[in-house]
Amino acid sequence: MRQGILTTVSTILIFFLTGLFGIAAQSLHYDFDQCSMVDDIQGDTAQVSASISCNCGLRSDAVLFDEATDSIAVTRLSDRFFEQDFAIRFYISSRSLNGISEVMTKKNGCLRDSSFSVFYNATTQQIRVELVESLSNAITLFGDLDQNNCWHELVIQRSGDEYSLYLDGVLSDRELKSGGVQIINDAPVILGRGPCTPALADPYTGLLDALSFFDRPLHPREYGLTLHPDQLLTRDTVIFIGDQVGIRSSINCATRIQWTPTSDVSDPNIANPIISPPVTSTYRVTYSSDQCILTDTLRIIVIDRNSLNCDQLDLPTAFTPNGDGINDVFGLSNPFIIESLDAFDIYDRTGAIVYSIQDVQDTWDGRFGTSNKLMPGVYVYKIRYQCQGTQRYKIGTVTILR
Repeated sequence: MRQGILTTVSTILIFFLTGLFGIAAQSLHYDFDQCSMVDDIQGDTAQVSASISCNCGLRSDAVLFDEATDSIAVTRLSDRFFEQDFAIRFYISSRSLNGISEVMTKKNGCLRDSSFSVFYNATTQQIRVELVESLSNAITLFGDLDQNNCWHELVIQRSGDEYSLYLDGVLSDRELKSGGVQIINDAPVILGRGPCTPALADPYTGLLDALSFFDRPLHPREYGLTLHPDQLLTRDTVIFIGDQVGIRSSINCATRIQWTPTSDVSDPNIANPIISPPVTSTYRVTYSSDQCILTDTLRIIVIDRNSLNCDQLDLPTAFTPNGDGINDVFGLSNPFIIESLDAFDIYDRTGAIVYSIQDVQDTWDGRFGTSNKLMPGVYVYKIRYQCQGTQRYKIGTVTILR
């Protein structure tokens, strides 16, 4: 179970969704990697203040706002962006301890008419989003940030007449407005401060990463993933008595690492130690940086090879290879039973082999070869394998659902 613990300097930003879901249908996207201010889609370069700098983000860098004059201006966004369905997604890690700051805004001067603004209240850990056509036609969305999280994803979107605010994947507020709120102005989107800072609000202090503007609302699978720049990639696993596990971590920001308990860990102060538990154990790793402390746990189940039931291969009876990250592939849930895989073939209803699994850790994504998606239906699999020195067989069926 992963959790974030706030420190006095609070949080950092994260981003992996571009890699997972692609950038089709996005209007603009800035990942700020290597402190680049160039939009990945249209090649537009955001205008930045001279003092702007970067710090570690999820994959590479995040923009750091730490001076009162720091700002970024996105000039490429259409003046009529808010007239139709849209979504804005970005990640923040505030370093403010109190007060209200303006994180993002699109408005002409200090006028509220035809304006869009995102405010962060460090005292209450609350986000406020304002979409204003006029004093008589406006929407305000509120959301409370989880103070135990280091990383915060913000998604603001419109779908028809519904406006929504999602924080860390959870719906925080929504409002219906017949006909919508028409915001039309030629001002750029300003990050880090507003045109009335500091009269209306303080400048934002903290990190901002992975800013995306979409010309459509997002699908639920496109937001809400628990992602961090420092995270444990090795998941809970099963080993035999006497075996060991080589740990894999993704490290971008952590400067201090601690594993507990330290027994059976080759080095408790490195990201990727070797762990050799004699019995089933749970280990906790803490990644610490100047901005944040993240913890994760790993459970290693240790079993006796002689106690295995060699005939109990666990395979799903159906799967849904639709790319949503849930039940997308077919494969063994307990591959540790197999000492040697001799054959694992999948057949269609005509008896033709449509796929062959070569390794017990491999899976099938419902394709014929590497490209053609197979039709929904029932497929037969035949497995020939070695367990405890003897050859065994298993025949069964699996259904593709699309």
